[in-house]
Amino acid sequence: SGPALTGVLNGCTAKNARNWQPLILTEQEAALVESASSRILPSGETPGALDAAVTQFIDEMVAEYYLPEDQQQFQAGLQQLGAISNELVSKNFADASDLEQDQVLKELTQRTALQPFFLMLKELTVLGFFTSEVGATEFLNYDELPGGFQGCETLESVGGKTWAT
Repeated sequence: SGPALTGVLNGCTAKNARNWQPLILTEQEAALVESASSRILPSGETPGALDAAVTQFIDEMVAEYYLPEDQQQFQAGLQQLGAISNELVSKNFADASDLEQDQVLKELTQRTALQPFFLMLKELTVLGFFTSEVGATEFLNYDELPGGFQGCETLESVGGKTWAT
């Protein structure tokens, strides 16, 4: 989306800060974003959203680059996510098990009115991850100064991963 592209071009990247304070999200909303993004990109054999401080990235992007109506839509979507979690699994989303969280996120995608919010959340999660140092250096191949152009290379011949520079 336009705001996401603007944010990245302006240098917005995930920053892993110990004393991070949200710019626009409440603490409860930040916990929802952290839990949801960690289900969208879970940690395992490769780093995930939590490793890349995606929550901080999403907070900064929404606060600094989204229009007020988009900010409201995002925060309303988070409230709906919390309500759906309480309705389906009788727990706060952040306190639910991975399986329960997946069930809530699946339900979220089934509700047409909430699909724009979920797409925004997924877009920001993926963007935050791949523009972070962890995403670029541990998940993708990374070379600060790549060599010359080598056309017609197979993905396997260059290590089996795409490149981030």
